[in-house]
Amino acid sequence: MNYLVYAGGPNLDQLAVSMCSPGGWVERTETATDLRYLRKERPISTDLAPILHSSQAGWDKQQEEQQRRFAEYRKRYEAATGKICGALAYGDPKDRGKGSITFLSTLGYSPNSADYPELKEDGSCCSRNLGPGKYYLYFVLQNDQGASALYYPGVTDFAKAIPVEVRAGQTQQNIVFRVSRQSSYSVRGFISADDRSAFDSDFNQISIGLVRSDGDRRIWYAAKTQFRLLPKLGYFKFENVVPGRHFVFVGHWGWMSRKTTVDVTSHSKFIAVDLVRRK
Repeated sequence: MNYLVYAGGPNLDQLAVSMCSPGGWVERTETATDLRYLRKERPISTDLAPILHSSQAGWDKQQEEQQRRFAEYRKRYEAATGKICGALAYGDPKDRGKGSITFLSTLGYSPNSADYPELKEDGSCCSRNLGPGKYYLYFVLQNDQGASALYYPGVTDFAKAIPVEVRAGQTQQNIVFRVSRQSSYSVRGFISADDRSAFDSDFNQISIGLVRSDGDRRIWYAAKTQFRLLPKLGYFKFENVVPGRHFVFVGHWGWMSRKTTVDVTSHSKFIAVDLVRRK
């Protein structure tokens, strides 16, 4: 599948793309209009048709035409994409229907655009329409009893993950993803700043995040801390942390944290995080 992507910025060396950028699949009607304009091709009648208000004559006819074009687009889209359907086989029956699963392209993906289909009570689910290619299935379960972060067919090691291939117009059926609880550990530590004289009411409470480096990179864990007058350190802790490499970050206006990583392996970890003033 081919896509049109727009990028914007102050100059050609500083271009950026966001989730709100225009563009899309080239077979989409609106994107085809953009392509004709960019290629300096002659527009067709629908490209130049004004958008009518509901009170204007011809609005009903225009709505019918848009619905017809959308139905045609859906047919093309269904024929060009595929799905993955299957079920999660839970090791603990009490976990059935809990957690979330996402489908990550082996070619790369944005952590902000991961799709989380609804899990039925029996653990079955289907992906949204996916472009042809191979995908890793990634499962996450986290609550007070523990946590899991697994790849299909049910492994913790990314190197052992088996991607599932999606073909245009087809659905991969009967995928069985075996999930179970993992051993999890705690990560605790202190946070300090390079300019302690700057501590004021703004530092009453600071949020700290712990993000796993692989998978869909959601913010897995969040904690808050308060600075004390003595010794002007903040204490934080994360419980039920799954094994793997994690990044620690702190968000506070006017400050940033030095990059801190922690490898959670077979025991709990204790770390230190420094805040520095933004220059």
